[in-house]
Amino acid sequence: MMEAPDGRLWITTYKALHVFDPIKETFRSYQLSEDAKVLDRDYRLLQIDSTNGEALLRAGDYLWTYQTLTGEYRKVAGPTQGTKFAALGKDAWAAVSYDDTLEIFHRLPNGVTFEREDFILPSRLLAITSKDESTLWLATDLGLARLQLPFVDTETSFQLVAPKGGAKAILCHTDGSIWSTSRDTGVYRYDPILGKVTDVITPSTGLRGANPQYLSEDRYGRIWVAQYGQGFDVVIKQSENFFPLSLVHDRPVSDLHTPDGQYVLVGDRRGKIQRITGATRATPAVAGLPSQHDGSHRAAKMKFTESDQQVWVGNQRQLGRYDPNKGDFTWYNRPVNPYCDFYRSGDGLLVVISQRGVMSVQPDGDSIRLQPLLPFPPSDGLRYTGLFGLTDSTFLIWERGSEIWPCTVRNGAVTIDARLPVNGWVNAALYWQNRIFIATNSGLMEASNDTIITILGEDSQGRTPRVMSIIADRQTKELWLGTTNGLLRYNPISGKQTHFGVAEGLPDQEFLPADPAQLDDGTIWMATKSGIIRFHPDSLTIHKETLTPYVAGLWVNDIVQTKELIGRNLTRVEREYQQNSLSFRLGMVGLLPAGEGMVEYQLSDYDLAPIRVARNEVIRYPQLPAGEYQLKLTAIDGRGERSKMKTIDIMINPSFWATIWFRLAVMLFLSLIATLVYTYLLQRERYKQTEIREREALISAERDRIAGEVHDDLGGQLSSIMFLSEELLLTKAAPSLGYELGRINQLSQHSLHNIRDIIFALDNRRATVADLSDQVKTAGEELFRDHHLTFSFNGHCTRGERPLNSRQKRNLFSIVREAWHNTIKHAHANKVTMNFDCGEKILTII
Repeated sequence: MMEAPDGRLWITTYKALHVFDPIKETFRSYQLSEDAKVLDRDYRLLQIDSTNGEALLRAGDYLWTYQTLTGEYRKVAGPTQGTKFAALGKDAWAAVSYDDTLEIFHRLPNGVTFEREDFILPSRLLAITSKDESTLWLATDLGLARLQLPFVDTETSFQLVAPKGGAKAILCHTDGSIWSTSRDTGVYRYDPILGKVTDVITPSTGLRGANPQYLSEDRYGRIWVAQYGQGFDVVIKQSENFFPLSLVHDRPVSDLHTPDGQYVLVGDRRGKIQRITGATRATPAVAGLPSQHDGSHRAAKMKFTESDQQVWVGNQRQLGRYDPNKGDFTWYNRPVNPYCDFYRSGDGLLVVISQRGVMSVQPDGDSIRLQPLLPFPPSDGLRYTGLFGLTDSTFLIWERGSEIWPCTVRNGAVTIDARLPVNGWVNAALYWQNRIFIATNSGLMEASNDTIITILGEDSQGRTPRVMSIIADRQTKELWLGTTNGLLRYNPISGKQTHFGVAEGLPDQEFLPADPAQLDDGTIWMATKSGIIRFHPDSLTIHKETLTPYVAGLWVNDIVQTKELIGRNLTRVEREYQQNSLSFRLGMVGLLPAGEGMVEYQLSDYDLAPIRVARNEVIRYPQLPAGEYQLKLTAIDGRGERSKMKTIDIMINPSFWATIWFRLAVMLFLSLIATLVYTYLLQRERYKQTEIREREALISAERDRIAGEVHDDLGGQLSSIMFLSEELLLTKAAPSLGYELGRINQLSQHSLHNIRDIIFALDNRRATVADLSDQVKTAGEELFRDHHLTFSFNGHCTRGERPLNSRQKRNLFSIVREAWHNTIKHAHANKVTMNFDCGEKILTII
């Protein structure tokens, strides 16, 4: 695929020539024809002129030019069997045929057609590239070859420069080097100036397979290696951040030390000591020192005191003193109890850890004497497992792998300042900026007055860093931590950390628990598993790779989705409520070493905090409740650099009965039902009330009729009886019947009062509390007047309008009348007072 000057993209497939217009988003296909016969094979786009848009391509067995603006085309060369082409300037082309023949096409003076010239080579050609108009680089069965094309007075020169068989691809890099593949080796780089292979990349050094097929270079100078079934490998020229150093003895380094900041002493685990001079040069000089009588033991240790410029060297069986000026050692006989670590204070006290405890060392001629320093009896086992010097007067003791004891030296005596519990294996300690830092297998810790806290318990990839060594840079005021997974630059003030690994040129990521050293020029020396590395903090560069997270795979209810639903363009996933179990494979676009890089994700309103997983990891969300979510993705490289956040909207539609429209419809239906029921009940209640009112009206009319008849008939008759009995008593017409007439008069009066009460009770026209109050007042005045008693009525009604039915009115009046009768019969009263009080809720009669 190539871009024409007008911005359209021209593409060749095996059968046709195609063009894509990115503005109009149209795609069209073309085929050339010769002698009225359409060509439908071997289309290969070779070049497009950036000025006039003329394209050079192969179609069928010939080379053609095609005007991308007008569509005109013409045959310019051929026939050809070439499968791979390389431009030799503007007017010449080279082609590889299927055998050992190289085809060279030169443009004729007419400026239109080309003539062909064949060269027979001693090996089968597989690929070609050109560096200039006269030099071709060939990938052959025998390896990498250079072909010098003839000028007027020269001949063709073929030279096999790298006999690595089975080359299938070749590339001329922008830096002038030649890259080629090999069937048995992998990928290698050839330097034409040096005339030798300078770099070889094999499966053991990171290549996926041993049979690469194609090479190409991008604009960043990276080499892309394509392999069938393996994908792409990318070869990046590393920045020269770290420089490894080869030693005389190939043993793991135990300690590093620089007495004067100019040269370095190195001790290995077999007790050998080497001196590195010219440490600031590109290739320092390394020489072994005649350091010890017997080097068949391990764990060499070196210490240095500023006062007398002496280097104390120790191991488990010997103790010596090295004079940097004379370059020789003074050795003392080994002690009875072997020791491992030691420390020398500013005032000359030498402290060691032996199997008998923490002891002081006093040279005595050719031997040494050990004296206990701590106020504890000597132990028979290894109670103290580490001794780390901090300053001229302070050091740390690691006691039985569980506690750290900060100690102070004063006048040759040692004082334990604290006993602090510590987790993890302690590998190193450092006093810097008035703080005590402890390097452990559980991270970087800090010792305070009464506790030990973890200040770096997680690296940029979320792993616990196993810190093996530590050094403070005197210039940048930062800490350099050698871990088992690379180098960390850590700022204790800001907490920022930067990781350096294979991607930054670190030859070995596993550091050893050996004391680092910093020279006067700022160069830091540290020990790794494969040897010593040196670097300058100010010159370190970091290759920043643009990372982009994306969804590399999607499963819905454990059913894989089509490729159209995944990739970097995926921004939204919408499913029904029964398709709510989602699984995502998280990937990232970007070049990182194998095993590096993580993806941080968080599903909003579901995950409480972001979660980090390795790339290509599958995350699962089973039975997601209906609702709207947002999956947030961030790619993180090995140094903790974060990419831009990518968000994917996730919509789980609710079931139809949980939708708002369904709920509104249900509410509307229920409202309609409720309205109909209410209307029916209301009509029924109205009909019932109408019947009640009609029945009460009939009852009321009947009561009125009965009351009228009782009043007119019985009332009149009783009144007549009462008047007749009174007249007989007054006239004394029947003296012998005086008692009976009096009784008749009394009963008639009593019956007349009862008839009045009955009439009042049946009278529905007076059916309120106020009406009852008036009736009680009137009836009481008449009753007590007849019995010659004084009656006082006090009525107060705030709710006098409150209605009473006939039964309530009759019962209340009967209660009051009974009280009146009892008063007349039994109270022997002269005055009766009645209070009638009707409040908001209570009727009180006293």
